[in-house]
Amino acid sequence: MSIENSLDANKIIQRLKQVVNVKTNFELAEILEIKPNTISSWKKRGNLDLNKIISLCEYYKVSVDWLLYGKTEQCISSTTERQDPTDKILQMLETMTEEQKRDVLKYVEKEKLFEEFIKTRKIA
Repeated sequence: MSIENSLDANKIIQRLKQVVNVKTNFELAEILEIKPNTISSWKKRGNLDLNKIISLCEYYKVSVDWLLYGKTEQCISSTTERQDPTDKILQMLETMTEEQKRDVLKYVEKEKLFEEFIKTRKIA
């Protein structure tokens, strides 16, 4: 199912990038599990994959009206702001590449080691 030219594909793609917190078409394509040239095609032809857009809206709890037209509030509810940090982290991890996940793990391990080092310095 696709969206035809009545909508501004470029603006929708920009809002998609905003929702998933990426800057490039390549990064967006990775998250959507499509080829980067598909996004270029969407921009040129003005037709987008409606199924992917709706799935993304549901997953990120974003208003379809906002994503397609830029109208209404971006978030469906304010519960995403009060979401449990663990759930939020897990949600983010689901959209990351394996390399990004390894980088996050390295960062967390370094932070944990640093925290333990500080604790031992205070005891001594």
